[in-house]
Amino acid sequence: MISGTCQEPLRIGPPGLFLPGLVVGCLPYDGLRMSTLECFFSSSCISTILTYLEYYTQMDGSPPINFVPPTVLPLTISPLDNSTPSRFPKNISIGTLMDECFIEEWTFRMSYEDYFATCAPSHCNFEYVTRNNMLYVATSVLGLYGGLTIGLRFITWNVIRLYRSLKKHIRSRRIVAPL
Repeated sequence: MISGTCQEPLRIGPPGLFLPGLVVGCLPYDGLRMSTLECFFSSSCISTILTYLEYYTQMDGSPPINFVPPTVLPLTISPLDNSTPSRFPKNISIGTLMDECFIEEWTFRMSYEDYFATCAPSHCNFEYVTRNNMLYVATSVLGLYGGLTIGLRFITWNVIRLYRSLKKHIRSRRIVAPL
């Protein structure tokens, strides 16, 4: 039975045979993320997995009655090389390895010259995006208000002048015209 934290050691084969670093979780994905690669650094652990690979052959999951471990393993799998240098310890969780994308070293070197030499772009655009702060908003609103005020005064003044000149023109035509 899985504990309240949804994690217990993976058991394979007869009762009491546990594999180091391998975990059963509430979901297979959780078990995988909580497990480590410790077992895969040991040839005896890999042999144990291969020995009991077909241990559960019953459809109901019960242990077989007459199970005989094979004398010759069905596969030959070499353990992971413990002497290979790594920034990750061998007991780190697979979830952490997945989060780190299994990357040992990330080298970042920025060179605009190499970029332009490799890509040879035909043109280059530069865009500068700013967020409007309160001072910018206030000056924009005041500028808009001032601009509208001056614009409306100009339009109103000229419309009134045009109206007066048309009215004056119409009156002068009525007076001059003989009856």
